[in-house]
Amino acid sequence: MKKTAILLNPSAGSGRAIKHKERFRQLLKLHEIEYELFISQSEDDLRELAKEKSTNYPIVVAAGGDGTFSIVAHELIRNNAQTLLGLVNLGTRGDISRDFGTNTIERLCEALKAQRYREVDAVALYGDGKCPRYFLGVASLGLETAID
Repeated sequence: MKKTAILLNPSAGSGRAIKHKERFRQLLKLHEIEYELFISQSEDDLRELAKEKSTNYPIVVAAGGDGTFSIVAHELIRNNAQTLLGLVNLGTRGDISRDFGTNTIERLCEALKAQRYREVDAVALYGDGKCPRYFLGVASLGLETAID
């Protein structure tokens, strides 16, 4: 199995995501998944981690909420990364990871172990003449908190 970079956003789920760190480690070890864990310090740090780790790891897992997934996906697509993106919900809603079947740490570990993946579409949103913003989960476009 290939080594996986886990990018954990400790702010996800109103700061509750960091409490899952030890359980995450236990399950990754149980499933014999070779990994390195990186805990982001800010949104900018998460962007930089996604960009940097996508060049060194064949699989990057975004561990957080829908916002975390959107940030990491955006960076991977924007930088034309040739890596797989995994998602696990440690946030509040988890709409995107639920759609992909990795809404729990257990389900993510099972998918990683089985090397189960699928291609998905991403949406590019253009505005203000800036570079596009990419999103997974077309229905919410990353705006779920504004809608809630």
